[in-house]
Amino acid sequence: MTLADTTAIKFGQGQIGIYYLADTDQPAPFALFLHGFPGSEKNHDLAYHLRAKGWHVLVLHFMGAWGSAGDYNPLNHPAEVRATLDYILSKHAPRPVDPSRIVVLGYSLGSRAALMAAAEDIRIQAVILAAGICDFSDLMLPDELFTSAAQFLTVSDSETLKRLYLRLGEGMQPTEALVKIAPRPVLLIHGTNDEIVPFFHLDGFGMFAGDNVQKVAIPGADHLFALHRAELIQAVSRFLEQHV
Repeated sequence: MTLADTTAIKFGQGQIGIYYLADTDQPAPFALFLHGFPGSEKNHDLAYHLRAKGWHVLVLHFMGAWGSAGDYNPLNHPAEVRATLDYILSKHAPRPVDPSRIVVLGYSLGSRAALMAAAEDIRIQAVILAAGICDFSDLMLPDELFTSAAQFLTVSDSETLKRLYLRLGEGMQPTEALVKIAPRPVLLIHGTNDEIVPFFHLDGFGMFAGDNVQKVAIPGADHLFALHRAELIQAVSRFLEQHV
């Protein structure tokens, strides 16, 4: 393995991740990327960009998704985030990480895991949400999405997947977790034309957002930021330069 490299790793209870290793053998800043539902978009272009700036970036595959062992259960995702950090900071990790510069980026459904984990884990110094969901009780997904997603996840059937998703609307919501993170810096990025998580979810964080929260709206961007990747990468890079 060369210093700057991309490698697949397996750790913990069989989780898989794609690790972008910066060109250094010294402790480097670390970003953990959390995919959405089912997770076809993993923001690998952003991972390459951050690695070029000296960051180690791990794109995690949640359990039961995209080759990771176990059953898929979004209720367990925050615990999976914390277990991943345990590994990254252990002697078994491929490269040393700077424990004072750890960031979690949650995309779409991954936004919940990022916020919930950070609310409980002070090792996370900053949080970035792309197309984040402010309240799961206010976002219903179409049945065909559960049917399609079930093909790529280790779950018994689409109805089970739907029931798991509906349970995310119970208990603490992302807006409440956002309050617990303060004063650590948070970046919220959302496209104005998001067809999956409506743009009002960005404003939904508003009354819960303190001075530590920065919001960026990208005009015309859809849920994937498909034609606005440069703007997404620029917003993330600027935030990290300013706050981490």
